[in-house]
Amino acid sequence: MAFNPSKCKVLTITRSHSPVSFNYHLDGNVLERVCEFRDLGVVFNKNLSFTPHIECIVLKANRVSGIIKRTVGYSAPQYVKLRLFTTLVRPILENCSQVWSPSLKKDIYFIESTQRSMTKYVLNIFTDEMSYCHRLIVCRLYIFYLCLIVEKWRI
Repeated sequence: MAFNPSKCKVLTITRSHSPVSFNYHLDGNVLERVCEFRDLGVVFNKNLSFTPHIECIVLKANRVSGIIKRTVGYSAPQYVKLRLFTTLVRPILENCSQVWSPSLKKDIYFIESTQRSMTKYVLNIFTDEMSYCHRLIVCRLYIFYLCLIVEKWRI
């Protein structure tokens, strides 16, 4: 198998503050050293922290949910808005989640912030009259809420 040296990068994954820096060569070319890179849609960094990836997917999901809210509006039937969320936004949030599974509370809340706003949009709720748990049950959206419950049990 032949590798293209211009497309190859070196990422050293370590928790050490002073990692050993060694130059890797391929076909006589020194490979570029990077702090983070994207592979199959998942952003990896040198600490193996997936916070940059989570920030990226949440921003992308918020953009798509904003487009849905602007184009469909609030007068569309509930099942249409829910179907749009589950087919366009939720796959962005769940893509490769087995790899980058959120372990920090702040990351879980950040991911769920999109789902919180979309459940309010789907149910036409403009205040906090219905709890988030109840909105998830009504919309039948459980995945990330279960992450929160598991996180509470760990404490």
